[in-house]
Amino acid sequence: MSDLLPDYPRLHALLGDAVRDLPDALAEKMEDALSDAAGSIPPSAFFAFLDRYGKQRRADGEAWTETRLTPARAFDLALATRSASGITALSAVLHAAHVA
Repeated sequence: MSDLLPDYPRLHALLGDAVRDLPDALAEKMEDALSDAAGSIPPSAFFAFLDRYGKQRRADGEAWTETRLTPARAFDLALATRSASGITALSAVLHAAHVA
């Protein structure tokens, strides 16, 4: 097993150098099980929202309901609402800090 790139990266992250003591057949089965388990975990809401960012979504994450919008215009409108939402949140935090 290479020190730079382990053959079983998930198992190596879990067990460290103890992976070297396992038989290859067992290590392969465990690595496959870890890979299958990692694939079935749903992404967090944070990363799901970031994946939708820039894909013509409003600040609340919903798609635009207007008809006949070009993709470029929908992107511009989505960017504007997200920017306004971010500025509103930032100004609320700054105002609370100023008052406190």
